[in-house]
Amino acid sequence: MADLDLTVTTPRVADYTNGVRHVRFVAMQHIGRPEYYASARAIVRDAQRAGGVHFYEFIDMYLLGETEQRKVRRLTQFLPMPDVYSVVAETVGRHLGIELVAQQTRDLVGLVDGSDVNADISPFEFLARVEAVLGAIELDEEDLRTPLTQPIARGLPEEQWIPILLDSRNVDLAHLVHAAPHEKIVVTYGAGHEAGWLAELQALDPSWVSRTR
Repeated sequence: MADLDLTVTTPRVADYTNGVRHVRFVAMQHIGRPEYYASARAIVRDAQRAGGVHFYEFIDMYLLGETEQRKVRRLTQFLPMPDVYSVVAETVGRHLGIELVAQQTRDLVGLVDGSDVNADISPFEFLARVEAVLGAIELDEEDLRTPLTQPIARGLPEEQWIPILLDSRNVDLAHLVHAAPHEKIVVTYGAGHEAGWLAELQALDPSWVSRTR
């Protein structure tokens, strides 16, 4: 949460090309001003109308069983889903005296046609990757008694698990973009993924470079 910029009204956009194919990376954040997400929708809509295919980030944690959802919350302190982020946004916004809302993935898909692609991993793979490195996540009494809609007092230190999920998903996204047949792609993914994803894409094809808009 510390890296959120709640002052911006539009996402940062960067364009990349390998001379033949083009990717527009829209750097997203989970909480922001309403106009921020209105701008994101316009960016995606314009890119799709220009022939781009939309690759988006979303892991549906509600596909997991209750115990697994509690394990995910043990990492992040609260369940990382749009409805839970909405509560966080309202609380933070009220504290700051500004209107804040949560990113709603459903509002970014189906804007033009049905060609949107979920370019993320499954929640089962999410949890498996973490436990493969850290071992099985143990739940304590607080984890078990606190309703899933509420945060726990403290999650696991981010340095233990963030690199696992950032780095591995950057690799996945790079491979998806590299293998995709589309000439134009617009990506809506967390801002923290952009640098690592680009490095992985350039490892697959060094001709990918930034293109000034």
